[in-house]
Formats: sequence, C-alpha cells, structure tokens
Amino acid sequence: MNFASTKQSANPVASWLVVLLAVGLAGVFVGYQLWAGRPETEEAHLQPQSMTPAQRLAAMNSLRDEDLVIGVEIEGKAKAYALSAVHAPDKHVYNGLQGDRPVTVTFCDLADCVQVFTQPGEAKPLGVKIEHGASKDKKMVIRVDNHLFHQSTLEPADNATGAFPLQSVPFIRTTWGEWRKQHPNSDLFTGNSN
Repeated sequence: MNFASTKQSANPVASWLVVLLAVGLAGVFVGYQLWAGRPETEEAHLQPQSMTPAQRLAAMNSLRDEDLVIGVEIEGKAKAYALSAVHAPDKHVYNGLQGDRPVTVTFCDLADCVQVFTQPGEAKPLGVKIEHGASKDKKMVIRVDNHLFHQSTLEPADNATGAFPLQSVPFIRTTWGEWRKQHPNSDLFTGNSN
C-alpha cells in the first residue's frame, strides 16, 4: 500500500463550520418567512409609549385584532377577556375583578357557551368552580355556594332549589380589534397576565 498516493482529506473542523453555517442560514431564512407571513396588527406600528396598557398586553401575548374576546362593560368600566384565556378545559372559569366589581367568566367548549356573572355588594372575586364529571352529557357544570348548576342553562344539577344565585352580566363576543374601536380605554385579560 502506498501512503504517499492517497488523497489528503479535507479539514474536519472546516467541514463542520460549513455545515453549521448552512443550517444557521436556513434557520434565519425560515424564521424570516414565518415572521413576514404573520398578519400585521395595528399594535405592530405603534411606539410602546403611545400604546395603552391593554394594547401593550395584547402585543406581549400575540393577541391579534381578529382574535375573539368576550367584551364586558360594568359601571362604565370596559374589559375584554380573550376567549383563548378561558378555552382550555382547566381554564373554563375565571374569577376576577372588573373595577371594584367581582366578575366571573365561564366558557363551555362543548356547548360553545359563554356566561358572565357578578354579585352586587361583593368586593372580592367570586368562588365559582368547575365540577368535573358531574354531567352525564359531558357539558360543563359549575359549583356556586356548594350547589351545582349546568353552565349553559343555569338550571340546578343537584338537589338545589331556587334560582341561580349570581347575577348574569350582559356581554358581547367580538374581535379584539372591534372591541378596542368601541372601547379604546378597555382593560384586557389574556390569561397570561392581568
């Protein structure tokens, strides 16, 4: 065997650098294509100092103008609740405050039903909870004051007597962009930050 006639192989470090550079450039190209194909929102063109707190929160959580929200106005205070924030099964109930009033937003994805409640005279969030496994039709059942109610009809799901104990609140299902046009000073709940 003649070692002098064998070809010298390329430098392995240089080969790896070329491969890494090619992979990196491909990643930059794919990332740019994904970014460039994303629909632009009004927030993308605003300077951070000219944005309302709700617009900054929407931008931080990638809430787009066409994303659905549940719009609630109580005593002159407007707030949008991103539907995505209450869409996951473990997040179907949100108990919070809107101004000084407690507001509970519930969403049953099986019935595609939103309900919003308050309790006049209360100053802290309500304790409404999901009761898993309580409904034969698999639709959502909520627990209020140790009694069970069907979320979509507010009828008792146990031996409770009497009417549903919380006050229903009017709401609108719309897009974030439309809600913001009608309520430019609205607050926003995205589920990630309040």
